[in-house]
Order: sequence, then C-alpha cells, then structure tokens
Amino acid sequence: MTPAQPTNRTTAVIGLSAVLLVVLIFTGCETSESLIVNPGNCWVYSRDSDRLTALDADGELTVIVEDPGRAVALAADPVNGEIWLADVAARRLVKYDTDGILERLVSGFDQPADMVVDPDSQNLYVIDSGAEALSALDENGNGLWTLELDYFPHQLGLAGRENARRLIIEGREVLYCYDSAQGELLWIHELADEGRYHLDAEPDSASFWLSDGAVLRRYDLADASVTVEIAGLERPTVISATDGGCWVYDDATGDLHLYDDAGARLTTVSDLPGEPLLGAVPDRVWVAVETADLVALYDENGDEETRTTSVIGPAVIGAVR
Repeated sequence: MTPAQPTNRTTAVIGLSAVLLVVLIFTGCETSESLIVNPGNCWVYSRDSDRLTALDADGELTVIVEDPGRAVALAADPVNGEIWLADVAARRLVKYDTDGILERLVSGFDQPADMVVDPDSQNLYVIDSGAEALSALDENGNGLWTLELDYFPHQLGLAGRENARRLIIEGREVLYCYDSAQGELLWIHELADEGRYHLDAEPDSASFWLSDGAVLRRYDLADASVTVEIAGLERPTVISATDGGCWVYDDATGDLHLYDDAGARLTTVSDLPGEPLLGAVPDRVWVAVETADLVALYDENGDEETRTTSVIGPAVIGAVR
C-alpha cells in the first residue's frame, strides 16, 4: 500500500463561508496551527448524487465534495475531523481534510470494507474483504502492518482505551480480537447462532456491542463474556455504540432505542421512515435514511435537534466523535 499525493483530481468545495472551527494549539514554547472540528459533526456520502458532504450540528451543509469515489465506509478522525473514505470502485482509500481538499490516496487494496480511526494515535485500521486482510496505517496513509486472515472479515470495531486498543472483527459467525499495536490475535469467540450481525464499539470503552437480529448483547473486551443481554426487542439490527450505552434500531417496529451499559432503556425515537444509518456522537446520534433522503440528529432524550432533506440518498455516514 503506497500513499500518493493527489494529482489531477477535480474536487469542488462549496460553502467555505461556513468553514469549520480553527484553533491554535500551544505546546511548550512552540506554536502550531491545527484544524479542530467539534464532536457532533457528520460526514455523509450520497450514492445518488456521488457527493461527500459535511454537516454541522445545525444541519448546515458546510462542505460538498463532488465525485469523491464510491464509498462503502467512512471513518472520521476525531482529532481534526478529517475523513477517510473507502473507495471500493478504485480499490483504494481516500482522505479529505475539513475543507474537502484531497490529502491522500492509498492504493493496493482489493475490496476495502470497513475501517476505524484511533482517537489517540490517529492510526487508521481497515479490513480488506477481498484480500482477507487487516491493515494498520498511520495518519498519512503509510503502512504500519498487515495481517493476512484465513476468514472473510465483515465488520470492524475499536475499543479498549488509550494504550490498550483492541480491534474486534466479525467474520462468519466468529469474533476475533487483535492487539492494535502489532496485530497479535488475542482471542477467538464463536457465536452461538447464525444471524444478521451488527457490531459496534466506542473507542474509550472496555466493552463492545453486538446484535444478531434477535438479541442485543454487550461483551467484555477482555474475554468476550456477555455482560448485558437485551431480549425485549423484536428484530434489532443497526447499532451504534456510545460512551456508556448503545443506540439500536428495531427493524420490526421502526423504532430507535438508546440503552445504557446496564441494559436500561433510556430513550425511544418512534416510527423512523426506514432502516437508518447510525452515527453516535457525544450525547447524540446522527440518523440517515437513504430511502427518505433524511439526515437528522437526535439528542439523548430522543428529541430531534436537526433535520435536513438536502442530502439526496444518504448511503454512508461517518460521525465525528
């Protein structure tokens, strides 16, 4: 995998009058400038219009990138709000800054499928389903290590707090846990039932969440033991973990619920117009429904704070945590 500087690529940036927050960071006697994006913003890829859009917490479309690549996954850098995009058509990763300017192209993938950014190191972790591989890259797209897998990796999650990050992969009804530093396999956990699995984790948590389409469970990161089981849902599908709980969509009822880490239901958002994409941010969740051209932001009480239909066919989202 070789990172390349962008060349001969057309990127349209619209709405620069709404530029995201810029602050100065002072370290010792040296001064450096860095873009910082408030947690709560969200990147949205539209398959219908082939656009990548940045939305702020008020629902304003602050940046629009035309023809960013055919995205199957987005991973927002929580430190500076930049976005990594997995371009499955071109078999590469693409990185844009907060103004929508192309920063990096990283080729050498077969079928990149899912990825996450470590909030401390800013390393990017990506699973390549086509090559059956797990790779780690630094923030500039330089390869750190690649691990060949003997199974089809489906979903990827990151948890474990600073200096103890763990990568969780769901592949063919089996969970695999790896040390993020070197890719060492730490444990394997076979799942009891075949199902439509959905995995998510909050990077600063010592647990992760998994739904099998019937039951939502919280697992301990150390040994994959089940610490919470929520069986009162009819058909839990899409989930998004928070620092203290999990949002889950019940496909049978059309309702979105928030549970805490103890399994208590805190919030319900009723009658969503279709199966959503979810992106949890502190105290809120971004919800995008492709069939309804809907992107909305709900708070922890279930109240709608933002709603826009300006994004046509939102197909992938990457919330800035």
